[in-house]
Amino acid sequence: MSTKSQALVLVCLARRNQRAPSDLMRQLECAGALVYVTHGWEGCVRAATSLVPTAIYLDPSLTRRVTPYLRAHPNSRWATIGEVRASGDTRG
Repeated sequence: MSTKSQALVLVCLARRNQRAPSDLMRQLECAGALVYVTHGWEGCVRAATSLVPTAIYLDPSLTRRVTPYLRAHPNSRWATIGEVRASGDTRG
């Protein structure tokens, strides 16, 4: 019996009024991932260090500031970290 757990993906956006790219959200959900959207660097770090995500997609303006915190914490250290553009394209 397989006990494969569901992937948890964080999409971290810089501004509170910013919306997650719907194409990316749909793609991740169709792949079976549980997607959680955060706003601001504090929300990203708080969620990433408590939820133990599989992958984290950061707004490019957050990458430089947030990545060192994520890599230093045991709950987010092993997550795949990439960037998400407003268009929904990902990198990383």
